[in-house]
Amino acid sequence: MAMVTSLSIFSAGLYLHKRTSVLAALMFVAAAFNIALNYLLIPHFGIFGSAIATFAACTALAVGAWWASKKLLTVTFPWRSLSKFSILSGLMYLAIVHLSIESRIGTVALQVALGSLIYSALVLATDPPSRQIFFKLIGRIRTENQP
Repeated sequence: MAMVTSLSIFSAGLYLHKRTSVLAALMFVAAAFNIALNYLLIPHFGIFGSAIATFAACTALAVGAWWASKKLLTVTFPWRSLSKFSILSGLMYLAIVHLSIESRIGTVALQVALGSLIYSALVLATDPPSRQIFFKLIGRIRTENQP
């Protein structure tokens, strides 16, 4: 899903310079790639193989669009931030994935609550701009509550 969403960012130069025919050709190639990978992977991995094929095709499409578009428009992308927050999300997932209680709704509520707390703590511990905003917010709350 993230790869498909990033397509609009990576292909901005193609849209702005009215080179959408290049994007259409890339989509055709990605669709053919997806079909070929599905043919190869589904017999061995089932629906998981289809998921892998779709992810690979969407990734190839995003990379191809970025490659074709970068000559027309340079788009800087915050790769370091994306990587950092992806790692933090993965750590949070690892912390909550095995949490379980008898009720499914209770399990989801517990995972959401603890996941939110864990992710927030990780972000505050590793991201100075977020920490600065947090402490500024705490300061405002304190001054509003003083007589």
